[in-house]
Amino acid sequence: MQKIQLLDQKTINKIAAGEVVESPKSVVKELTENAMDAGASTVTVEIKEGGISYIRVTDNGCGIPKAQVKEAFLRHATSKLSQIEDLEHLYTMGFRGEALASIAAVSQVEMTTRTKDEETGTRIEISAGEVKSIQDVACTEGTTVIVRNLFYNVPARRKFLKKPATESGYVSDLMNKLALGHPELSFCYINNGSTMLHTAGNGDAKASVFYVYGKEAATSMMEISFERGDYRLSGLIGKPELSRGNRNYENLFINGRFIKNRIVSSAVEDAYKTRIMIGKFPVYVLNLEVDAAQVDVNVHPAKLEVRFKNDDEVYDFFYDAISSAFQDQVLIPRSSWEKKPAAEPKPQVEQQSLVDMILQRKAELPEMPAEEEQVKPEKTVVTEKSVLTEKPTVEKTYHTPVSELPKMGGSPSVDQLLKRKQPERSVVREEAVSYTAETPVVPADFAVDGIAEEKPVEKVETPLQKQAFFHNYKIIGQIFRTYWMVEQGDCVHHRPACSP
Repeated sequence: MQKIQLLDQKTINKIAAGEVVESPKSVVKELTENAMDAGASTVTVEIKEGGISYIRVTDNGCGIPKAQVKEAFLRHATSKLSQIEDLEHLYTMGFRGEALASIAAVSQVEMTTRTKDEETGTRIEISAGEVKSIQDVACTEGTTVIVRNLFYNVPARRKFLKKPATESGYVSDLMNKLALGHPELSFCYINNGSTMLHTAGNGDAKASVFYVYGKEAATSMMEISFERGDYRLSGLIGKPELSRGNRNYENLFINGRFIKNRIVSSAVEDAYKTRIMIGKFPVYVLNLEVDAAQVDVNVHPAKLEVRFKNDDEVYDFFYDAISSAFQDQVLIPRSSWEKKPAAEPKPQVEQQSLVDMILQRKAELPEMPAEEEQVKPEKTVVTEKSVLTEKPTVEKTYHTPVSELPKMGGSPSVDQLLKRKQPERSVVREEAVSYTAETPVVPADFAVDGIAEEKPVEKVETPLQKQAFFHNYKIIGQIFRTYWMVEQGDCVHHRPACSP
């Protein structure tokens, strides 16, 4: 067995730092909580490379007196308490006095601070727990702490850090939660030179939700206020329509400190159980004010968990608070003027006959002279060895529309058109047809105001018994100046008037 020996102070500080400083997020959390305890109204946090290479936290709090700057970096040196009895009446964010000592043991720290009564400030530089320099400087009231090269002297810890993008995501989540829990403070968060978050600090809880979660979430939150015995609850709860797929949007603060507690989470989710879908979780920002003697905050190194004296009482309190908030509320979603109005339904058009549609469109559209292409039908020449086909010749002509052609024998009346027997319609394959003209022209010798007279077409057959697609046809009308109605035997074909 090896001899028992007392560890040196550097080793003690590095081991202790592992309990407090786990990542850049831990550093930002401890420094920001110190700024809040100093009475700051504005806190600025800036990181680079996920906080691994650079972290800066600036506040406008009371500052640290010049004579106590060195003592602030000693282990268990704090202004939050002085005796054991003070642990039962803690309302500050920090109290153990380990933050600055742990951070300085595993990084390079520079702090500049000045109180209201001092004319000049003080700058101190510490590397790996050793004070390098201390001097008087000119600065504004408050404190600025810069942390560089985190875990530079502990390679075993540095290699377990995540990628910069992942570490910066953890810091962003922390800043969002601090902004939600303290709307009375103005937080500014800068990541690699870009401002990611900047709250107003006007005390409006919905404004903080707007900055963090957006407009939709802010407008779907309900204010809650409930009090019973030593417990006082306030904050915002989301309507059931605002539910999410995980618990990341559940924010609980006890006396201003962000806490994760299974009892409270179960109580709130049970109160929502009949109002949201299975597998969904509520969105809320709740701040519980309770006598410090009723809760123990010194059960987790990072102060993320607490222990209540009476868990059943806490469960009933939160369940009743959420249930009573929904009791008199109409939870049916309402439309607002800010939303885009829904499109008006289109009026239903009564079914019309084919002839009525033709006549109606003919009356609505103005008659305009159109440029059309006249196509000469194909001529097939048959020989003993092969079949030669002449390509149709296309000639551009300008002609008068069908409606302006000379009428022969007068135009039939509407009654006559309606009495005309409509042939049965069927689907005809069209791969045998090829159009080369833009607009086929109705032959002038049989067109009568859009109603064509039947005229036989010369039939030329090949040895394979091929024939033209339109055989013994007549044009019976035109629809929307776009489609021809062609009647051939017992079929009616639809063809575009302007083929590609």
